[in-house]
Amino acid sequence: MKNVLVIPCSGRGGIELNRALGRIVHFRLWGADELGMRSQGDLIYKNYLGEFNLYNEEDIEKIKQAIDRYEIDMIYPASMEAMSCFAHHQCSIPAIVVSSPEDVIKLCRSPIQIFDIVKNILEENPDVEILSASCLSDRHGCLKFARDDNFSSPELVTELATIINSKIALRGVWSFSIKMGEVHITLGISPQMAVCRSKGVNLAALSLFDHMGHDIEVRETDIDISSYSVQQLRCQVHYDYDDVYFDLDETIIIRDQVNEMMMSFLFQCRNRGKRVHLITKHRHDLHTTLEKFKLSSLFDSIIWLKHSDEKFRYMKKERAIFIDDAYSERRSVAENIGIPTFEVSAVECLIDWRL
Repeated sequence: MKNVLVIPCSGRGGIELNRALGRIVHFRLWGADELGMRSQGDLIYKNYLGEFNLYNEEDIEKIKQAIDRYEIDMIYPASMEAMSCFAHHQCSIPAIVVSSPEDVIKLCRSPIQIFDIVKNILEENPDVEILSASCLSDRHGCLKFARDDNFSSPELVTELATIINSKIALRGVWSFSIKMGEVHITLGISPQMAVCRSKGVNLAALSLFDHMGHDIEVRETDIDISSYSVQQLRCQVHYDYDDVYFDLDETIIIRDQVNEMMMSFLFQCRNRGKRVHLITKHRHDLHTTLEKFKLSSLFDSIIWLKHSDEKFRYMKKERAIFIDDAYSERRSVAENIGIPTFEVSAVECLIDWRL
């Protein structure tokens, strides 16, 4: 397993790296941020090292010390600024920097020089006003992948990517965009590459394997996938608990289906050694219902009550929480034993999304 430090980890690139690599058994992720980013990295990365000033030599030394302390094998810069910094310090950093060489990074930050490389083919295609693509080049200089992000001109994208790759010693993940005659190359992961991942091409992982010395192969799944960017709530609940009490109807089972979000939280609790209890006033045969939805073996205890009974009488009064769709049940528990209660949609804030 390789320890991989992502910096900055709170930006859009760092979030995509977290999603792309966080569940791959070959990697353990560590996160850090650039100073002044209004960092939320501790909500995204389980192993979070804090903020560093990449333009300060003392902070660079602190990063080197962290690399030694946590046995970091690879650094994955998630911004052009971080990539420039670590490429410049590569000789003195005891970890592999996942990026193109420093001179290539400088070249890619010059739109005029980039335009000169592709101007002939753009002149041959004057109708192209907006174009963007996600690409991958390996350590042998081979273009392994080029994908039209908008599916408008795939053949032109391949031709442009091939020309750019032949003129510039790119390595790893990169992208290019054309807008109103201007050409830009961005090195590293960008959020739109999540679509590539959903089609079987994990560019972040492939670039790591390439830097580890493996020959990489790309095979894209031939299915149609639409993507939309949506905001996701991230919370930290500052309350320690050992026991979780779940209601059943309209909490775990909603509209005759199992609530997938609730199951995510339930298994998170089990993975972390917390006790999970079902406490319900289910009107039908409970065992039949649990068998029907394959829920019978999930709980440490099952408490089946009459409709007139009070749930709080069967709960622990400390280090416990209660989840129920019914306000009256939550109010009763809160007023009588004082443990935190959550309605169904609030379970999202209880899930630890960090990887």
